[in-house]
Amino acid sequence: MLKNPSPPQSRPEPELEQQDFIRHPLWVALLFLTLGLCLYAMISLGSYDSQDSGVFKIVNDQDQVSNWGGALGAMLADFLLTIFGYPVFILPLWLVLTGLNAYRERGVGGFRPAVVSLRFGSLVVLMLVTCALAAVYWKANWWKLPGDGGGWLGKSISGAAQPWIGGIGFTLLCCALGLGVVPGAFGVSWLVILDRIGAGCLWTVGAGIDMVRGLWLLISALRERLRRPAPVEAPEQQTLTAPQLSGPAPVARTPQGQEEVAGGEVIEAEPDPASEPEGSTGLKPVADVVPRRSRERPSLGLLNERPDTSENEAAQITERNQMAAMLEEHLANFGVRDCEVINCVKGPVVSRFELELPPGTKASRIATLSTDLARSLMVPSVRVQEIIPGKSCVGVEIPNKERQAVYLKDLLDSDTFAKQNSPLSLVLGQDISGAAVVIDLMRMPHLLVAGTTGSGKSVGLNAMLMSLLYKSSPEDVKLIMIDPKMLELSLYKDIPHLLTPVITDVGKAINALRWCVEEMERRYALLAALQERNLEGYNAKMLRANNPETPPLPIIVVIIDEFADMMMALQSSSKKAEELIARLAQKSRAAGIHLILATQRPSADVITGLIKSNIPARLAYQVSSSVDSRVILDRNGAEQLLGYGDGLFIPPGTSTSLRVHGAFVSNDEVNKVARFWRSQGKPEYIGDIVEGDPTQGHIPGLTLEEGDEAADEDRLYPDAVEYVRRTRKASISSVQRQFKIGYNRAARLVESMERHGIVSAQGDMGVRQVIAPPLGGGAGSDQETGGES
Repeated sequence: MLKNPSPPQSRPEPELEQQDFIRHPLWVALLFLTLGLCLYAMISLGSYDSQDSGVFKIVNDQDQVSNWGGALGAMLADFLLTIFGYPVFILPLWLVLTGLNAYRERGVGGFRPAVVSLRFGSLVVLMLVTCALAAVYWKANWWKLPGDGGGWLGKSISGAAQPWIGGIGFTLLCCALGLGVVPGAFGVSWLVILDRIGAGCLWTVGAGIDMVRGLWLLISALRERLRRPAPVEAPEQQTLTAPQLSGPAPVARTPQGQEEVAGGEVIEAEPDPASEPEGSTGLKPVADVVPRRSRERPSLGLLNERPDTSENEAAQITERNQMAAMLEEHLANFGVRDCEVINCVKGPVVSRFELELPPGTKASRIATLSTDLARSLMVPSVRVQEIIPGKSCVGVEIPNKERQAVYLKDLLDSDTFAKQNSPLSLVLGQDISGAAVVIDLMRMPHLLVAGTTGSGKSVGLNAMLMSLLYKSSPEDVKLIMIDPKMLELSLYKDIPHLLTPVITDVGKAINALRWCVEEMERRYALLAALQERNLEGYNAKMLRANNPETPPLPIIVVIIDEFADMMMALQSSSKKAEELIARLAQKSRAAGIHLILATQRPSADVITGLIKSNIPARLAYQVSSSVDSRVILDRNGAEQLLGYGDGLFIPPGTSTSLRVHGAFVSNDEVNKVARFWRSQGKPEYIGDIVEGDPTQGHIPGLTLEEGDEAADEDRLYPDAVEYVRRTRKASISSVQRQFKIGYNRAARLVESMERHGIVSAQGDMGVRQVIAPPLGGGAGSDQETGGES
């Protein structure tokens, strides 16, 4: 039966704060008083002496008391041990656990008589059965108690019950009742108890294994040190000259690009001036412009430190307990009853409350209440995670009252990033538990990023680039950056990792993508010649060969910021860019070419199915609608994010989304790291990457039937353009009839004219308009059109 709604009343916030200010010290005082009394009782019971005077016996010499609790402690111990026997130690333990539970749950529902009655009644039953069992089976009467091990109470119960149900029945009944009332008495489930026992055993076994492994490593290190011969010190004032040998001394290559001559002396390898490239003109393989030399890596001191902030752990626990109680209450109000919050995982931005649903309740029912829960809890948004890997509960992610910033220095200094051996290790941020999230772009092998303005997309892209600059040298990784808006990626200009200056012209972007396809085909030819399947195997052979003429090939990462803006600016060439990107996404993994595409407008006409099918790894920051979320993630959820770096990441090969909170990277940090790399050397640019006419050429590796750009090379193309400009007819059928060719060939010719801006795209009725001016003496006007018949 629903309660009558009461009129809204304004709650006096200062009075509530004053009550909490008064109640908290009282709860603390009551807790410590309870603990002190329990400790006193335990000491008195533990130091019980049958020679002391008590409630049930009086000795002549009352001045000598052996009990550590004094005369009062002796009387208390005599009374409790005489009545209950040895199971009396359960009473102080129960009182301690009850006090701790009451203090922990003081902010959830207040005083609950039903719970107190249940625990006290379970304690009474537990004492009865344990005393009865102790009276039967505890025959070792250490303290000479009158009722054996179970006291007078246990002796009376066992003496009355055993003649009726027998010894076996009495034992089974007592054990069943005792085990059954333990959860009610102590407020802990047997499943939780067994789970904690198992976790403790696993931790103990793991700690033992780690200790044995550590001892073994220590012993091995000591043995190695003992086997190592002592160094022989050379005389200080004596110089020995080695005899000249016939022939050059053997030279050993070191990983740092140094040379080690015979005799053990290490010398720096001087570069040969004749071998340095004189220019960057002409199509030059990437391997020819990558000198293998050692470079220093930037220091973490260039990045900002996390400011010291004091956190009140007790206040945060109280806040989470109150939020858990409010969540259970509001779910009950919406008709989902008997839900229990069993765990809470606190992150830097949100906290995940793990709900255990009653049998028969669908997780989708909780998901449909996300908007109502956000309104009831007075938070910006609530996200429901229906599946938590490894758990049977449902996660409800609620924003924290105070947001904690994630700093890039903490992530780059983490063990997770240090253990990554891949040169393409990208830092995304922290997960919901505060652990660093680091991915390997080589295994992705491409990444699609989307998010609206203010969602943290650009900052997240900077964090990825900074992690590349900290992990990889210019000899290992080369970058091609495309920034149509000329804002974000300009900070990285002239760093030695770049193959070409930051590209801001969309025409040059098409040339860069075409060059990447050509470089991919060239690398596949090299791999086929050496019978290798990927770039790693090829580079391994080059390192073993140690031939300066064929150095290892670097990995190429193409970063396109504002991908949608580039596609919109290309207009007629957008299809060409889409095909180039799709071809790279399909084949470039083995050739060591990887893509990172970022856009703030994840619409279906920009992120097409052809691109999405070849880029399974997606990272979505906050988007404006659920439609955009489905475009980038194939599901809802990104529209409920909080912005400022809050994102959802879907790794390849899985459908489970991971919530990440991106790291903050300031422009000052980017400038410091970029300035450091500029001091290490100048970039070796390849001029042919951005040169050429973007409207000419075809995609390498495609045949005439596969690539529409091949129509540019058709010998009929100039005649077809002349015919269209003269007759002002742009229909495929007219071109087909005029030149007596097939429909597919005529369609390729007309579509090539559309890309070159000669004719317009099809209208609503399939009609194209001739845009190019007419030839001299041509018939018709600019307004004449041709239909697609």
